[in-house]
Amino acid sequence: MAKVFRGYGQIRAGRFDSGIADLTEAIAWFEQSRLHHVRVAPALRLAEGYVLRGDLGTAQVLIDDVLTTSRAKAYRYVEGLAHRLLAECLAQKSPRVAAEHIDLAQQIFISTDARNDLAKALVTRAALCQNRGDIVEARELLEEAAAIFDSLGTLDEPTRVRSALAALENDHLAN
Repeated sequence: MAKVFRGYGQIRAGRFDSGIADLTEAIAWFEQSRLHHVRVAPALRLAEGYVLRGDLGTAQVLIDDVLTTSRAKAYRYVEGLAHRLLAECLAQKSPRVAAEHIDLAQQIFISTDARNDLAKALVTRAALCQNRGDIVEARELLEEAAAIFDSLGTLDEPTRVRSALAALENDHLAN
């Protein structure tokens, strides 16, 4: 588990290759040790690393596997995380399918009261809105996410939301 935490920390710090290597090694160890259920959450962290690095195809394979496992084991929260990440993977090539996955993620996060992850899902939905040119809805979603993050005292996500709001404003001014 130390490799999982270190690997995810590396990914969050932008050191994707070393983080992916640590997470891959940890997941292989879980597999070899027949701790298949334990590898589900680390596999999502690994998929997130691939998404952030831009390797969406590799991420999608991992996410699909996590979705299958989380549904079979009734890991609702993990299923919601997987749907959100899958929406990020599909946002450019299949926005309609991405929207379906973000809908499912939001439903799960609302039912499990996972407010921080709900706010992350709102940020993903805002990106989908922005991609289709609905700047007003994107701004509303980002402001809602910011309010949730602020109420929870989330440390790193408010910066991401402020950047997204600034990008929306810059796009609006440019057009």
